[in-house]
Amino acid sequence: MITRQDYQANRLKFLKTWVDLKESEGLEIGSCDLPTVPRKIGNCEFADFRSAEEMIRLWNLPPETVMPVTYILKRDTKIHLQIAKKFDYVVLCHVIEHIPNPIGYIEDLQKLLKPGGTILIACPDKRRTPDASRPSTTIEHLINDYYNDFNYPSLEHILEFAKAWSDEIRQKSLESATEFYEWGRQNFESGLADAHCHVWIDEEFFTQIQYLIDGKLLEGLKIIDKSYNEPLYNEFLIALKAVESQPFALTVESESETLAQVRSQLQKTQQALHQAQATIAAMESSKFWKLRLVWLKFKKILTLATLYLISRKKHKILRA
Repeated sequence: MITRQDYQANRLKFLKTWVDLKESEGLEIGSCDLPTVPRKIGNCEFADFRSAEEMIRLWNLPPETVMPVTYILKRDTKIHLQIAKKFDYVVLCHVIEHIPNPIGYIEDLQKLLKPGGTILIACPDKRRTPDASRPSTTIEHLINDYYNDFNYPSLEHILEFAKAWSDEIRQKSLESATEFYEWGRQNFESGLADAHCHVWIDEEFFTQIQYLIDGKLLEGLKIIDKSYNEPLYNEFLIALKAVESQPFALTVESESETLAQVRSQLQKTQQALHQAQATIAAMESSKFWKLRLVWLKFKKILTLATLYLISRKKHKILRA
């Protein structure tokens, strides 16, 4: 039987493939009592919408199991504006599906990375959850949420999620549209609504992320690893790496190489021009060239004489 610790070990193994945890500083968002990088293994700080004390009280958790929350986040403010620090890696496990605007969220996390940093995302595969009956999130849906920069679940997200996960709400939706709507409205207006705003299977998510990277909507990132869903687990994993910008020294070197190529081509052109000029000079000094000049002058005289005779003849005809 798969345990929560198996999930933890699987995520940690995936992350260690790309990150040297002993030499790195990390941030995990939403870890609660199941951190990917326990304190004894690496230097990782934790961020959440709730404090550790609030989570312990809300879910009756053993205090020693809940990670200390260094950064308590506000929903309506970009994360990189709330955390004035850069990290070698950022981890979010079963978080991205709760985010109303995944494209903007990943962009936000990217701004927390040091050059060459890594983002690890663990996301539930809808086939292994009650979300199986829900339609998968489309790329058009993601782009619309990005354009509107949503930071709170929509009423549609709330109703669809609740209907899939709660037998009570599903029954309510079948019995009365008014009651279903009222429940959703109250939940939405509470300001505390939480839902799986988006759902995918592994290949759908991987394909959409690659599409967004190729299309420059997620610029500066590349996929470095993927782990497809295994039937015994309910999630898939993906690792994104910040693409390092080319150092200035390399840019200057590249421009120098280009300039050298231009100079070389210019030198070759000048040599060809000198050679052509020498050829023309040689031709002009030859006997053939001199005879040609004499012929051209003689031809010009003949042309002028012919024109003069034609003109005289025409004049006589007009006088007659």
